[in-house]
Amino acid sequence: MGLLRAAIIFIAGNFTISIINKQLDQIKTVPILGNVFGNDVIKIIKKNELMCLLVVLTLVEFII
Repeated sequence: MGLLRAAIIFIAGNFTISIINKQLDQIKTVPILGNVFGNDVIKIIKKNELMCLLVVLTLVEFII
């Protein structure tokens, strides 16, 4: 059971890092808020990339 849990956490972390690095510009496509706050949100996420990863992994662990 521990190997399955570790694999799930690895996949979730890898997926999160991929989204942060490659798909971050899609925040600007959010209909109303993307145009107004898009650049600010992108700067905040890039500055706190590790905290975003920690939050996602914590939520995955909470669900498991």
